[in-house]
Amino acid sequence: SVTSSRGGNTLNVNGQTLTVNASPVWNTPFFSGAGQIVKDGAGSYVLNYDNATVPFNGMYVVSNGTLTFANYGGSFNTATNVIVASSGAGTGTCVICANNALPLQFTINGPGFSGAGALQYGGGQNPYLMNRPVTVASDAGWSIPAGQTIEYSGTLGGSGTLTVFGGGTLKIMNGAATHDGTIVVTNGTLSVPARLGTVTNITVRSGGTLNGAQAHFPGAGVVLDGGTWNSNDTASTWSGLGDGS
Repeated sequence: SVTSSRGGNTLNVNGQTLTVNASPVWNTPFFSGAGQIVKDGAGSYVLNYDNATVPFNGMYVVSNGTLTFANYGGSFNTATNVIVASSGAGTGTCVICANNALPLQFTINGPGFSGAGALQYGGGQNPYLMNRPVTVASDAGWSIPAGQTIEYSGTLGGSGTLTVFGGGTLKIMNGAATHDGTIVVTNGTLSVPARLGTVTNITVRSGGTLNGAQAHFPGAGVVLDGGTWNSNDTASTWSGLGDGS
């Protein structure tokens, strides 16, 4: 059903699956109800706002192209999950921006649309404080632009290889991570002032930097493949879980 709201339209997904491709020329509609919104096709779809009165409490699936939670102060925090998929039919990218309330969790797969990362930071705050759980379900990329920092206090999980790139910094602030795969830093910085206790390997390639003492990732072998490891980095002093406890 479609109703008028705040000068735009509210589309009730009503437990169904709605597939979108590219954003309309004018404002995208507000989504409400339950169900799935699937981003398909090679286009870019920008979500400007959610409807706070009748929120969307379903799931977003990014099968192909780019889905952006735009930097307009929107509230998307009733959506249960964002799944970024990768298959022979296509690869998706989810762009997160500051100044809005993100969906409750992210599950990421693949290198992203045109290699842009399954998860990409679109800016808005620097540093950006992100606290949503991210599960690396299979090998996936997380892109952070040069000069930008994400201070990540969410729980990093999954077993896939996470590749950090883009020139920016991913700073792990929560020592409760359960990710038990490999992290590769190809272009940018991984800073670990908290703890990655279950990560098995950290590979730092040319253009990449790892900040943190071995005690912060005790089960990981560190491989320097042209990159830099600041193992005595003073910014990486850790005590407790890194989440305020």
